[in-house]
Amino acid sequence: MINAEKKLNQENDKQEVLKRGRGRPCKKDNRSMSRNELIKHLSLKTKFSREDCNHFFYELMNLLREQLLNNRIILLEGLGRFETRVSFRKNAHNPRTMEKIKPREKRVVLFKFANEFKALISDEAHIPNPDNLLDYVDNLDKKPRGRPKKIVQKSSIEDKPKRPRGRPKIFFKDTKNKDELES
Repeated sequence: MINAEKKLNQENDKQEVLKRGRGRPCKKDNRSMSRNELIKHLSLKTKFSREDCNHFFYELMNLLREQLLNNRIILLEGLGRFETRVSFRKNAHNPRTMEKIKPREKRVVLFKFANEFKALISDEAHIPNPDNLLDYVDNLDKKPRGRPKKIVQKSSIEDKPKRPRGRPKIFFKDTKNKDELES
């Protein structure tokens, strides 16, 4: 019975690869999620129809596009932020005529993940239960992040002798030596 189920799963995987039109099979866990799969998953989780989820998805994409065209930063708490920057290309030249060509500036969309999201992804030892996800995110702030700070013991000023800075100065204790040196 178990072998029959394995064979059936293998055949389904092969058919799925053929449907996608790819020549090489890929592991089911590592493949990317398509727009249709995302909408299907959203409709199952939210109990909205697929049509409503599809409409929401396209409205969200249009809103993101409009805001980025207006050079606005889009901040999604807990996920990351979208922003646009101008990338300057290096100057080039035509090798035949040696004429300098100045390429146009190009606007690039950047996405930077939030630290909370990075911590969720990089914490492979503990995968949170979706029911306790809010408690897990609250506890992320309590974990130390980054390199631990070095504790430096500050010594008092009297312990270290001061080093002379700049050009050494000559001090004269009695005026006889000063007059002799000047003449």
